Amino acid sequence: MSDLRDNSKGTWTGDGRLDHINAGSLQRIADAVEKVALRYDELLLARKYAEESRDSWQHCAKLFERRNRALRGVITKLRARLATARLAAKPTTPQT
Repeated sequence: MSDLRDNSKGTWTGDGRLDHINAGSLQRIADAVEKVALRYDELLLARKYAEESRDSWQHCAKLFERRNRALRGVITKLRARLATARLAAKPTTPQT
């Protein structure tokens, strides 16, 4: 079978049978199509992995964003509590 492929690669001078040349050509085309299909499958897997990775990182980013917002709210509440505690602890001077 491989000799048909090899025979179809060369310039046909009429010493081989045409159906053998055509068979070899078709086999080479089929081999090329299989390579393209294999590469396409690899690309699909890479795309799937990239999408899953992107989704995972986006999820992590959302979690960190929520945590950051929550911590900012806690800081704001603590600042307000600290300000009211300072006002309450401020000594009042007697007026005469």
